[in-house]
Amino acid sequence: MNILFIVGGGSLLLLLAYFTYGKFISKKVFEIDDKNLGPSIEMEDGVDYVPTDAKYLAGQHFSAIADTIKEYVSKRVWILFNIFIFFTLIMLIVAFTDITTLAFVNSIDLAHGEVIGGGATATSSILYLILPVIMGFLLNSQR
Repeated sequence: MNILFIVGGGSLLLLLAYFTYGKFISKKVFEIDDKNLGPSIEMEDGVDYVPTDAKYLAGQHFSAIADTIKEYVSKRVWILFNIFIFFTLIMLIVAFTDITTLAFVNSIDLAHGEVIGGGATATSSILYLILPVIMGFLLNSQR
């Protein structure tokens, strides 16, 4: 069986489960209703409870988790964990740099016989590096 059918079928199954089981959980278990106000709106005081845009919530969520982890592990474990993350990111950057430099030098033979020069692959890699910078400036200009 083709792997695309397996991945596609699994993805559709997960998507179906996400919507059906998620609707069941939200309606029957947690009884979520759009009429209920969140604490930041209901108890707004300008200090602790302040409504914010949804685009900032994911970053705040991850920073709150990272800050909470520090309370449950020793200082030595926290330092070792940060060193591990630092070297993992360095290795990721090295691997990406190696792949990108190979793309500058080599050419790629496609399945149907066409040969793509290294410049085309390198240009797309550079665009992937520039795109987050542009998106950062666009997000910052909306404030």
